[in-house]
Amino acid sequence: MKNKDLIKLLGAFLGYFIISFYGPNIINFSGNILNMFIKDVLFIIFMFLLYWKDLKIEFEEFKKQKKTKNFFRIIGWVFLIYILTVASNVFAENLNVNTALDGNNAAIEVLFNQSKLYTFFKTIVYTALAEVILYKYTFRKAFKNNFVFVIIGALVYTFFNYFFIGFNNLNLYGALFVRFIPDVIYLIAYIKNNNNVFNSMIISALCNLVPFAILLLA
Repeated sequence: MKNKDLIKLLGAFLGYFIISFYGPNIINFSGNILNMFIKDVLFIIFMFLLYWKDLKIEFEEFKKQKKTKNFFRIIGWVFLIYILTVASNVFAENLNVNTALDGNNAAIEVLFNQSKLYTFFKTIVYTALAEVILYKYTFRKAFKNNFVFVIIGALVYTFFNYFFIGFNNLNLYGALFVRFIPDVIYLIAYIKNNNNVFNSMIISALCNLVPFAILLLA
């Protein structure tokens, strides 16, 4: 672990908190959706500026990959992630510990009813760009050991999911099967896809496209 990478990781989360909690006091346009959209765009810009040089190198490496082989590898991981995530969630439902998942889905459905366009941006574009950098790329840069990267990354992601939906929904089995295990799968996919953040962004976008399409067709 390099001090520079750790400082950037801490800076990324500090920026996330400042924009999330103090953004509403700074940005106050008429319309809640517009305010959220502007905050999200600002955070995406902040993350790309913070890791600009590193991301340029990653993108050059991404372009050098064999396109056909990379395409099928990504598609394969999307199917694997989706199947394993669904299986994990079904197992959690059978244990009646999916309250956190229900709360998260309910929030997405409310957002979807307010603005389908913003929901698409939030769940697919924002998640693929900002959240992949925040919860995956920052930890990959800071932790070179694969085991440490996967465990710490998944724990932090799980913690922040409950931080925003409320710890009153916290259940050990729910946290394990609904949050932790699915993110472990995502982080392993990150490693197996050449440790390249742009591969991970594509995987994230494609995985989130399925539930959005279900909402759209419902």
